[in-house]
Amino acid sequence: MKPKRCFTKVIALSLLCLIFSSFRLKAQEVNAEQSSTEITNISAYPFIKNGTEYGLVSSYDRSGGNEDGFSGTYSVLRKENGNSVIAEIAGAGMITRIWFPYDADFPDAPMFLRNKRIFIYLDGHSIPTINMPIINLFNNSNINFPFPLCGMALGGCWCNTPIPFKDGIKIVVEGEKVGFFHIQYNKYPRSIKLETFKPDSNPLINQCEKIMDILWNLGDVDYLNIKDPVVVKSTCILKSGSNYLSLLNGPAILRAFIVRGSPDNLGKFLDGRLRITWDNEKIPAIDVPLDMFFIQEKEGSHGKSLLAGILPGGGGVYNFFPMPYRYNAHIELIIPQKCEVEITTITEKLKNFNPDLCYLHTQYNRNYPTTPGEMHEWLNVHGEGHYVGVYMRAEGKSLSDNSKGTIYWTGCLEGDEIFEVDGKMAEHGTGTEDYFNAGWNGMWGRLDHAQTFPFHGYTLFNAGKITSSTAAYRWHLPTEVIPFKKDFKAAIEVGPTDNYAGNYESIAYYYLKMSADK
Repeated sequence: MKPKRCFTKVIALSLLCLIFSSFRLKAQEVNAEQSSTEITNISAYPFIKNGTEYGLVSSYDRSGGNEDGFSGTYSVLRKENGNSVIAEIAGAGMITRIWFPYDADFPDAPMFLRNKRIFIYLDGHSIPTINMPIINLFNNSNINFPFPLCGMALGGCWCNTPIPFKDGIKIVVEGEKVGFFHIQYNKYPRSIKLETFKPDSNPLINQCEKIMDILWNLGDVDYLNIKDPVVVKSTCILKSGSNYLSLLNGPAILRAFIVRGSPDNLGKFLDGRLRITWDNEKIPAIDVPLDMFFIQEKEGSHGKSLLAGILPGGGGVYNFFPMPYRYNAHIELIIPQKCEVEITTITEKLKNFNPDLCYLHTQYNRNYPTTPGEMHEWLNVHGEGHYVGVYMRAEGKSLSDNSKGTIYWTGCLEGDEIFEVDGKMAEHGTGTEDYFNAGWNGMWGRLDHAQTFPFHGYTLFNAGKITSSTAAYRWHLPTEVIPFKKDFKAAIEVGPTDNYAGNYESIAYYYLKMSADK
């Protein structure tokens, strides 16, 4: 049934293309210039990632316990000349993320590494290409590692500057004591056209000002690089129950879904549910709570990221995940209470359909409560595509350890994420907050409040005396999505050794390759 009252104005706009061309390249054509400039190119998300193999090296406890880096048992591959080799990867590839937690005693440095240096050797060279204080990866003092692609906050230090290499990489840190860390990477066929990272000629430097414009203007459609956009703006009175919207016929890509309204009407809207069906499929590809789709919480901070959040100045919300379809798209809004909102969709009309495009899908899972011994599943899917991120809520009984300066915290935030790609483990992390680029759950001056960034953040951190609740998101950058050919599984332990009972719900975002015979 259509909304009761709806007036529509269709405006064709030519939005300014500020930075990037649409991603149309197969993996064998990727080079260092593209790997750097694709960092913030949202339009790259739907395209299949041919030839890319994802992996993570971390300090996780191989025995199944929670000793992920305190003693350093699993933190060093080997010692060399009094230093510690923490990662060594053969072949052609690219480092896409480096993460360490704050030092517990010195929050101006990674754990155990205050005043230490990092040495990164590329292509088998005996002289490190990167040789500098490790803190300079994260503190915005080096032009190759700019904030917010790299930074320090909420107890975590993260670096997302791409570091490509043609023939192997070795990462060494000064000294013999290393704690928690993640080193995330892509591997490529040797036929790929990669240019090894060079600090003095890093293409990221030339694009830095434009990339920063995007990352500091979150929610601004002018930075979406939409070609041939069709903007449909509708003021609708949505009835209680199902309301239906249709987009223009494909081939096309839904590039922006924006909803504005008064606080009361917007709140009623966000209490509803969203279902989107592509090309007359029987089952919706997207079926999620609206507040989670727009990363909004009733308490805590308003979510605001590159892909979803609250509009600049407030008064509305947006989701910018690109959503291609071949023929048609149908949107169902299930609203619990009547409300009046303004809905804007921006669709990019395609002249022809690129066979490398994928459908956006979501998987919503809710465990209220979780079962001790069973992980909370983010995603379990068969087919070819790639995983791009998750928004998760978790709550449970509070724990505390005031002797170590810990406020009340939820024990569920200690579980490791475990990812399987095509039947093989591709990632085993060191703790829930670590995956979301934070660290030290519940420690004063570390993860003790909500804070958001373009690709990750906490929209809620409420550490109560009896119970605690959190909500967090992480979007994998276009350069660090996780491709799979046959299947993908992503799950998170609940508690330090998967032995904790709490309430979990999550939305995993992923793309699946379209069938040519639809």
